Amino acid sequence: RKYKYILPNYYVSHIAKKIEEVNNAIGKDEPQDYYGVGYIFVTDIHAPANTWTFLPLIERIKALTNAKMLINCGDNVRALGTKENLISDLREVMNKTFSVFGEKMMYVLGNHDFIISNSDTWGVNTEQIAKALNYQINLSPLGVITRKHYYYRDDDVGMIRNIILDYLDVDKKWFIEWLRDTIRNTPTDYHLAFYMHWNIFEQNGSISDPKYQYIVDWLSAIQGKTLFSKTIATTFGDVEINEDYTNSTHAICYFACGHQHKDYMHVVNGVTYFVSDCCANYNDNGVVKRVSGTTTDTAFDVICANVKKRSVTLIRVGAGSNRSWTY
Repeated sequence: RKYKYILPNYYVSHIAKKIEEVNNAIGKDEPQDYYGVGYIFVTDIHAPANTWTFLPLIERIKALTNAKMLINCGDNVRALGTKENLISDLREVMNKTFSVFGEKMMYVLGNHDFIISNSDTWGVNTEQIAKALNYQINLSPLGVITRKHYYYRDDDVGMIRNIILDYLDVDKKWFIEWLRDTIRNTPTDYHLAFYMHWNIFEQNGSISDPKYQYIVDWLSAIQGKTLFSKTIATTFGDVEINEDYTNSTHAICYFACGHQHKDYMHVVNGVTYFVSDCCANYNDNGVVKRVSGTTTDTAFDVICANVKKRSVTLIRVGAGSNRSWTY
């Protein structure tokens, strides 16, 4: 934790450049244009396997840009340790980020946020905490009162409904009915952004789990302005969904994920599904490359979205590159 909570000198010019890029991406091209909005998107923090440089970086971005919201896409803790380690690290990440953003945060449940291995090997001697405790630590301070790890937050300036999914509940009857109603009740002309820790698609383009197929089909219908009529089998009975999007004013900005500790994206029927790299130096799958003492010792994005232009730009801070698309 050599650099914990301190902005190192080697980040000064880098963050100045990134702040300029964020302001340009959110700003107006012409006086009559509409401003975009920015969200700081951090995933796979994996405390304490982290230099913690992301904390002063996100604080600087919040202070000097209009990216005022933090989206934490899950896996706040390392994979190995005890239940007490897990709880302690969850509290540390939440307390430090909350001290900067307050309730202007959205939290997405990750697999390591309630399961940990008390072993040298992931998956051996696993221990877990109740999701109710995870809710108490990570969601209750944000004013989320559903006691579920799926919920939505409307951005009334950016005209975006941000929909947070719990990857463990997507095959539950009550979740599907909630998702139907959440999409159906989205304000006119608002666009939709989705967040889930577990990746929908693998890097090779295959779907990561068959239970996610109905989500892909559903979002495709919204983006394509077609009917979505499907009987969805769940662990608690079938759900009939019949929604007509032919005259919908809604569109999908993106579907954002973490978990894979790498960057990639796929566009399926006009919907962009992107995966962002691990924030930490946490090399559990051989793909995270971090060099301490350089601007590659962390990695996260600032999502810059403009629903009027139907454009999204990801400004990468730390290791990696910017990405952008229209929809």
